[in-house]
Amino acid sequence: PEALLRLLQPSAALCVRRKALYALSALLRSGGEATASLLALEETVPALLRSASSDDPKEQRRALFLLLVLLKEKQLPPSTLAAHAPVAPLLLAAACGDDVEAMESALQLLLLLRSAEALRTQLASELGAEAKLGAQLEAARQQQAQGDNLHEDLLEWLPPP
Repeated sequence: PEALLRLLQPSAALCVRRKALYALSALLRSGGEATASLLALEETVPALLRSASSDDPKEQRRALFLLLVLLKEKQLPPSTLAAHAPVAPLLLAAACGDDVEAMESALQLLLLLRSAEALRTQLASELGAEAKLGAQLEAARQQQAQGDNLHEDLLEWLPPP
């Protein structure tokens, strides 16, 4: 496991990081003692957070999804994840990003981390999360309205049965 964590360093080639994250994901999702011992390593969560903040959409998606699974399955306590400094800006950036899968995972992670008061305070005061998430919500509503209009236009165009 330590070798896989070393392969997640930003200096490693992207294809190597992707494969290492895939292998690490399989190990962590297997559950039991292997998962607990791997999560107990000091460098595991920081390595996953580095991958979750990657510029590569595949690496980012996979890391965010893995963190989400670990929280949902109670393998990773919310307080452990919330204690890491880069988690708030990282999740906010992904939640307001263009990648739909990363956005969904980040929003779900934020909801699961609601009990972390320090994270809430940081999101609200330092990062202006309310305005950013509000703008994201408004953009989503506009896209939905445009999609509804397109469907209505198409239905009007089609001849009645």
